[in-house]
Amino acid sequence: AAWNTGLYVGVPPGAVLEEPVHVLIDAAGGGTLPRLVVDVGRGAQAVVVEEHAGGDAGSRVVSASELHAADGARLRHVLVQTWGEGVCGHLTARARAGRDADVLTVFASFGGERSKVELSCDLAGEGARSEMIGVVMGAGRQRFDHHTRHRHLAGRTWSNIDFKAVADAAARSSYTGLIRIEQDARGSEAYQENRNLLLSDGSRADSIPELEILNQDVSCSHGATVAPVDPEQVFYLQSRGLDPDEALRLVVRGFLEKTLGRLPGDLRERLEDLVGARLASLQGSAS
Repeated sequence: AAWNTGLYVGVPPGAVLEEPVHVLIDAAGGGTLPRLVVDVGRGAQAVVVEEHAGGDAGSRVVSASELHAADGARLRHVLVQTWGEGVCGHLTARARAGRDADVLTVFASFGGERSKVELSCDLAGEGARSEMIGVVMGAGRQRFDHHTRHRHLAGRTWSNIDFKAVADAAARSSYTGLIRIEQDARGSEAYQENRNLLLSDGSRADSIPELEILNQDVSCSHGATVAPVDPEQVFYLQSRGLDPDEALRLVVRGFLEKTLGRLPGDLRERLEDLVGARLASLQGSAS
């Protein structure tokens, strides 16, 4: 219930925002408690970029975002975390999709010391769609903890999760993903994929997919992998004239390519810039 900074974004029914709404939240200071509420009216379309940046070892952030997509609305929510070294924070984004609404959540975590992110979407109207696409890249002793949840409350709803994590040095990534399909949500489809790439012996990734299916008229599946970089791939690239750092960067880019390729053009460009910068900092310790 506590908060010390907040913003409300309301998009009228039928309106189409030509440019993204960019919300920048600076973690500077001892404690930041931001709140963001986004209401997208019936048949409206909007892109909201929520970026958490800045801060230092004394910074703490606890953020909550409420996203509402009315019937037939189209909402794109981008949650990017690039905190400074030493920041600890907990980010929550809860979405609700009405009948035939389409919600895309893009999340990327790169900074801070300890970061927890919880993302959920309730598919409350028949024909609603929700997709979550995420990328995490950690180094040093960073700790990332991500939770996703899709609740299918109505029939003929569709959800998908594509989450990739890359961990170097002693970094650790933990992921828990829950798909719950209620008894009345017949004809629904849900998919969940989590892939993890470890760049060093000291890095670690944990993946816990969860399914709760309360009726039999559904299509639901999940997949999870945790694996180190294939040394044969790096060797092959080096045999073609690349140095070890270039070879490693190419392997990691290939690992992320399918996920990044699912993004709309403008969002993909932004995320690829962040990934490129992060790769440059990973190379020295990974090689």
